[in-house]
Amino acid sequence: LLLLNNLLFSAAAAMVLIGTLSPLLFEALNLGKISVGPPYFASQFFWLMAPVVLLLPFGPFARWGSETFSKLWPALRASLILAVIGAACAMLLGNGLPFKAIIGLTGTAWILGGTGLYAWQRIRQLPAGRRIAAETLGMLLAHAGMAIFIAGVLVVETVGIEKDVAVSPSQETEVLGYRFRFDGVSEHQGANFKASRGSITVFDGERQIAVLHPEKRAYASGGQVMTEAAIAPGLMRDLYVALGEPLGAGNWALRIYVKPMVRWIWLGALFMFAGGLIVAMDRRFRREYNLQNAVTPDSGAA
Repeated sequence: LLLLNNLLFSAAAAMVLIGTLSPLLFEALNLGKISVGPPYFASQFFWLMAPVVLLLPFGPFARWGSETFSKLWPALRASLILAVIGAACAMLLGNGLPFKAIIGLTGTAWILGGTGLYAWQRIRQLPAGRRIAAETLGMLLAHAGMAIFIAGVLVVETVGIEKDVAVSPSQETEVLGYRFRFDGVSEHQGANFKASRGSITVFDGERQIAVLHPEKRAYASGGQVMTEAAIAPGLMRDLYVALGEPLGAGNWALRIYVKPMVRWIWLGALFMFAGGLIVAMDRRFRREYNLQNAVTPDSGAA
């Protein structure tokens, strides 16, 4: 399992590297210009990560060269039940979630179930007064982070939406269940720029949840015009609004983004980073120097 895990993650890293460097390589070799965008990464990510999601819960329970699937499977039945419950909840409560999003949430429940089951077993086996080993804690955090990351990626990819609209003052636009009311644009003077600042009030049902102020800034040096998006962050979704071009008579073009669970991508990466850092700081992986046996210039000269 460890070798297969390394192979899959190496393939994923190679996929990202190829997609990133291919346009530069084609241009350097005068083969024309190509663009590698989200469709490439989305399709490759799904098929490379599917085996990882399937096998990841087995990893903590496996022993190098001494475990078989028939021995590992009974330990993960509870994780399978949790994954089935997660899939059912996603279908019933997800209000028409796409298939990929349901798969992502099911995979998250599957990984978290296996990780939680292993953590529970290790804690039960600990002698009184002993703490869980740093190596184990780091592994648990990394696996949980992977589960959170996968859920975030697949939900954002399949449910996230962007919409370009033309609006007049007091007009409302609904995007993915949120209502965005355009309250107009005012002029604003910054330290080194002048800005057209919009005001957009966001409602979830009848409840006001944010007032966003996107800007179009014209800087004094060079007269460069920059768009500053306004963001309403949240654990379950991020809302973005950017000002487009003025359309006359107080009307403006807006670009609205709703990205469900986008923070989960960064949260999962943070968990994986923390897990790796904890493992790297484990005493067993540090190189210890025996100062008494070290040869100094003075002792060598003697």
